[in-house]
Amino acid sequence: MAIRTSIGNDHAAGLKFVDAVLRLKKAPSRLKPATSSRYDDYVFVHIQSMLMLTVIDPARPIVNGNLKAGGMRMPMPGGMGGMWAHQNPTFLPWHRELLHQLELDLQAVSGDNTVAIPYWDWTVDQDQTKAPWVNDLMGGKGAGVDVPVTTGPFARGQWVLSLNVDDNGKPIGEDFLRRTYQPPKPPGLPTTTEVNSCLGNLVYDAPNWDDDPSLATFRNQLEGYNHAAGRTKGLHNLVHSWVGGTMNSITGSPNDPVFFLHHANVDRLWDQWIKKNPAIKHYLPETLPPGTTWPVTVDKAMTFFDPKVSTAPWAAPPATPRQMLDLATLGYSYA
Repeated sequence: MAIRTSIGNDHAAGLKFVDAVLRLKKAPSRLKPATSSRYDDYVFVHIQSMLMLTVIDPARPIVNGNLKAGGMRMPMPGGMGGMWAHQNPTFLPWHRELLHQLELDLQAVSGDNTVAIPYWDWTVDQDQTKAPWVNDLMGGKGAGVDVPVTTGPFARGQWVLSLNVDDNGKPIGEDFLRRTYQPPKPPGLPTTTEVNSCLGNLVYDAPNWDDDPSLATFRNQLEGYNHAAGRTKGLHNLVHSWVGGTMNSITGSPNDPVFFLHHANVDRLWDQWIKKNPAIKHYLPETLPPGTTWPVTVDKAMTFFDPKVSTAPWAAPPATPRQMLDLATLGYSYA
């Protein structure tokens, strides 16, 4: 079983993760049409979760310039036109499956089934000069006019982005990571108090199952749309903005490997909440009124690809939220 540890406390786990990510970036894509690498398959899955896309020439690789965006997916009414993984109840189980499949690929490419995605506990590890931002892990803040990352294994010239689009699907004319560390005001990463408030919320989600800031549910609070007074964003969303640059455009944010450290922490908090509250519903909705098809219910398969655009990203059938509720069945845990 893989054990996900804090990157702030387990430097060796961070090094193993970085080495595996670099290997995956060199491994061939498994999609048809293909992306530039197996790592970029995951970037593309996430981009598809937010944007309706068309591959212009299926005989060519899926890269910037060979995609046409048909607009942002909306939280409702579901189906191929609706959000697959954001602003609705699937946010947590969908990203859990994305990380789980990536972790299996990292283990395979490394020949080591103990490789795990470390988590970045952003309530604790807030120093910009320490892990995860040191030179042999994520590298540091961008520098210069375009704020390219210039240190570490993901520096400009070493880590090349081939699928770099903004939240409207427009190609971003740069093939390098950017980081700014410029959060929305008031500044600062999430606090322990904000996390504890979220963990104390006993309702997973509720109608209208969306991103309304007044929807005070566990999922909407952890995703960051329902947030503390005085904040413009909360928890998950706030961290994307704090890192800034490539991470601030959520659609293509997996281009920055810190995305996976961040989402491992989000996933860890969901696991803590589940264990803390064994008697409540850990995913909602369970059923829908007759005639309704959205949002995804606990036993309905989530969406990870559009068959009109590409083949499936992995061999396993699309997971249901219920299949994502028990980490033991997925083969990893948190320490």
